[in-house]
Amino acid sequence: MKNKDLAYDKYQRMNFYWLKTHVKLLYIGCLIGFVVEVSMMFAIYQIDYLSSSFSHYIHKYVLFPTLVNLMVCFLASYLVNNRKISFKSKQYSVSILTVILTFVFSSVHNSFVSVLILLGFPILITIIYEDEKLTSVVTVLSLILMFISSCFLEWDPDKVFNSTYLLNTMVIMVSTFLLWVISCSMIHFIEKKSKIIIEDSMEKFDLEKRIYIDGLTLIKNKDAFDKEMDEITKDSKNIYHLVMFDIDLFKAFNDDFGHLFGDRVLTSVGKILLENIPEQSAYRYGGDEFCVIFKNYSEHEIEEKLKLVQKQLKTTQIKGVSVEITISIGVAVKENIMTKEEWIAKADKALYLSKNSGRNQITFSQ
Repeated sequence: MKNKDLAYDKYQRMNFYWLKTHVKLLYIGCLIGFVVEVSMMFAIYQIDYLSSSFSHYIHKYVLFPTLVNLMVCFLASYLVNNRKISFKSKQYSVSILTVILTFVFSSVHNSFVSVLILLGFPILITIIYEDEKLTSVVTVLSLILMFISSCFLEWDPDKVFNSTYLLNTMVIMVSTFLLWVISCSMIHFIEKKSKIIIEDSMEKFDLEKRIYIDGLTLIKNKDAFDKEMDEITKDSKNIYHLVMFDIDLFKAFNDDFGHLFGDRVLTSVGKILLENIPEQSAYRYGGDEFCVIFKNYSEHEIEEKLKLVQKQLKTTQIKGVSVEITISIGVAVKENIMTKEEWIAKADKALYLSKNSGRNQITFSQ
């Protein structure tokens, strides 16, 4: 996967994480709404401020809004967990449902004009998605529902609608429009900032790649090997095996076919290691000598992997020339009391036992 694809994948994972958090916020909002409604019910009852019967108040201000808000939350959960719906559709759906949830609460208590401010919260939440179109859609919907909510007041016999209320509503709607302008400006700034951060991260990744990747074989180099060995020798929780091998009679390739052909042999070894060794844990130690580190593999699994590498190398063709590349291999398991140098020496000793046994062998250190 390319660096750009990796960065985009991380970006999408963060967006999905925020989408799930967004749904949790809906549930929290529903709970807060219920607590506020019940608290206000008891407060109004204590001061004898009820303009209707107690039963009517419970149904109108507690049960109805709570039921609608719960339906909104359940629908949001269903949409987010539905794999058939695209991620973009999920973003829009959950954002619109957030507007509906705030609309329910503002409509129930629209006698307090300030409660219309709640319809501005969904706009702020969409900034995280960095989608100006989504923020605009939510803003337009919020303004429409804000106007409808204020109209409900005129039709509600329990409440009073006057010119002062209408003026305050217009002020809040203008403020909501300004909030949209600010939100869009923030989105532009966040996009530019994210782009700079991603580009810097990619440059840093490319620099590290140039430092720790062998230019000829494209596997990790000795600097990467030394760095990771220092970390591994401190790890006592996992089982590690160090594999060391070199190409049998490599000098003959250079002598018979030239050094350029010898480089192509090394390149072929690197290519086969990249295809068969897990987690990119193969290293060019130097010259024609290579290392591989296996983490939590059994000796049988390691042997099968190495035999496959030997088999593929033996049938390699380089520029149309069939050559038989064989490798002698030594394997040593890491012991907790062992230093890095002792571990390498143990694997190296096993490697020379393979050479002395006729080459193209795999020897596990005792």
